[in-house]
Amino acid sequence: MLPHERLLALEVRPQRIGFIVFQGTTRLLDWGVRTYGKRKSDAPSVGCARVATLLDLYSPAVMVIRRRRTSKTPRRLINATVARLAAEARRRSISCRFVTVKEVRHFFARYDRTTKHAIASRLAEWFPDLAWKLPRKRRAWESERYNMAVFDAAATAVAYLCKIKHQ
Repeated sequence: MLPHERLLALEVRPQRIGFIVFQGTTRLLDWGVRTYGKRKSDAPSVGCARVATLLDLYSPAVMVIRRRRTSKTPRRLINATVARLAAEARRRSISCRFVTVKEVRHFFARYDRTTKHAIASRLAEWFPDLAWKLPRKRRAWESERYNMAVFDAAATAVAYLCKIKHQ
């Protein structure tokens, strides 16, 4: 990846999409979470529209999405959203790549980071701009913090960049 090219990494969830934008391999341009669709019938198109604004704003060369395994109902919703996002990327001549959860975990296992919070902590160390967004460690009975989708998108981007570097 060239230093002037941009990468948009996405973490697609049932009602929100975490994103992070890199310029080159180390410079963060933007990050955040976009919410979409309470109604399941509208969700894929609304999610795609939320990401389309990011595509208009940043014009990335590559869009990276993490492939997840989820329960049956969210899987249909997520797969439909991912399919729309990939079609939108193709329409704009943006390369759309996928990274699996296994690839992300394998990459961070090299740094002895196996839990989501440990991975997020490592990312906060590598990218100090994200440190203030790092949620506290989740207790077993608590739901996942809203900002964790940003760190999942960042982990996807870092794993992808390492993957292409070693090809």
